[in-house]
Amino acid sequence: MNVTVDERDVVVAPVREDDLPLEVVPDWDAQVERASRACVLIDRHLDHEARGRGLRSVRSFGPQHMCPEQRVQMMADVFAIIR
Repeated sequence: MNVTVDERDVVVAPVREDDLPLEVVPDWDAQVERASRACVLIDRHLDHEARGRGLRSVRSFGPQHMCPEQRVQMMADVFAIIR
């Protein structure tokens, strides 16, 4: 289905200088803070599991190496801090 729009049908509201800069994400700082806390928590979970297994290279240990129970515990912790 092709839809064509005539330029005369488009209404563009003028932008006032008072409205600039546009606030795209009003709670951006709060979202960045929650994301940072979640990343720290995930890193701690991965480091703890890697050290518990005696791995020398912690960098190569990722969520795919965790058992389902460990993944669920990590996600429950992440959910608790981002809500």
